[in-house]
Amino acid sequence: MLFHDFRKTTVRNMVRAGIPERVVMAISGHRTRAVFDRYNIVSAEDLSKAAQKRQEYRDQQDQQLHFSYSGPQNEKGVVAFRATTP
Repeated sequence: MLFHDFRKTTVRNMVRAGIPERVVMAISGHRTRAVFDRYNIVSAEDLSKAAQKRQEYRDQQDQQLHFSYSGPQNEKGVVAFRATTP
């Protein structure tokens, strides 16, 4: 094991723990974004979790937005859609 092996693991763990990247860069001593990005490797699991979080967010937004079919009709007799929130 090399020191840099632990450094890479530490950087990944701090980022995944939710510590802001600028703070991680200060702790790990990375002065440039390019070097930091080499240590902050994105895995297939990271991509899967991101897709899952995005879907959960979309589902939450869909639940908050309800459409009501009641409302004034326009001149062609079409009911206007109106967004309502609970």
